[in-house]
Amino acid sequence: MLRVGFFEAVVIVSVTAILFGPWIVAKVRRAIAGGVEGYKEARRALDEPADADKDEV
Repeated sequence: MLRVGFFEAVVIVSVTAILFGPWIVAKVRRAIAGGVEGYKEARRALDEPADADKDEV
């Protein structure tokens, strides 16, 4: 069984954060930006008059 002490656990977490931190932050920022952009696009579509629907009738 692998026993990891407090110091070793801190080192493992620190190294993981240093190695993968920027990647995780970039991924989260992209997800947030995509969500905000999708929200703005949907909002714009709702605010625009529905002229295209009138042409079909």
